[in-house]
This record gives sequence, structure tokens and C-alpha cells, in this order.
Amino acid sequence: GDVPLITVGISSAGQSEVFPAGRTSSDLVYDQIINDINLAKELFSTANITSKYNFSKPALSALEAEVFLWKSKVRAGGVSDLDTALAAINSAITNSAATLTPSYSEIFRSTETSSEDIFSVYFDQIEQSDTPFWVADFLISGEFYNLLTEESKANTPLVSNPQGKTVA
Repeated sequence: GDVPLITVGISSAGQSEVFPAGRTSSDLVYDQIINDINLAKELFSTANITSKYNFSKPALSALEAEVFLWKSKVRAGGVSDLDTALAAINSAITNSAATLTPSYSEIFRSTETSSEDIFSVYFDQIEQSDTPFWVADFLISGEFYNLLTEESKANTPLVSNPQGKTVA
């Protein structure tokens, strides 16, 4: 459906884009996603994966395949979207050198990347910037909390983090 579309970086709680006034048509949102994917393709210096923990051109191809599969199935995009998705999948596999592992279940029993991985999110609870509590990375500061509607404030718990700051 229609959603707010934000195309600028957010660097301050005072920016008007933090709480967009309205929604953008889903057609325009899809156009933006596809334009962003096409632009990103041009910006990668290599087609290969340099680290499975960094976004890469093969990871972008996997994302592109997901977008066009969604367009084909949910938005009735038809065969041309399926063809685009298939080309993106083939690109992701070719440029990532991904192969199937001998045991599918082993993928979920290891914290290491496997030959099937094209992109992985690395998470180490002790590797944090200024707090030992990973949950603090998902909290909002008082500056942003104050911009919430009264209804949202009522549904957002306040806690104090280890540094003594109140966060939501």
C-alpha cells in the first residue's frame, strides 16, 4: 500500500521528514526502490563479495530479485518481472560463488558464514560502541521521544539506560 517515502537522511529530530505529512503512492515507492537499486549497481567497484558482512553487488542482486518477485506475485507484474528476478538471482549466484551446503539444517546451527551466504548480519553482543547492552541500540532518545504523539508516548515505555539517560 501507500507509505511515507523519505529520500533524505535524518540527522536531527527537528527535520520535517522525521514525521512525514502524508503517504506516497505505492507505485512511486516501487519506482524509487528500483531506481535506488539501479543507481547502487553502478556504485559498486567490484561485482564480487569482499566480506559477507558488508553489502555487496551480489547482495544487491538478491534484493533486486526479491523486489521483482514481489512485484510479479503481489502487484501482478507478470512474466517480465519474473525474468528480471531470475536474471538478478543468477547474477547473485554467479558473482557470489555461492553453493549449497551439504546439510541444510547446519546453516542454522552455526554462527559462521557458510558457502550459501551472500549477505550476513554480524552481531556480537560485546562489540558495542559505548554501551554493553545491545538493546540500547534500539532505543530512542528523549529528543525523539518528545516528538511522539501523546498516544504513542502512552504506548512507549521509558527506561533508564546504564549511563543514567532516560530512553524509550
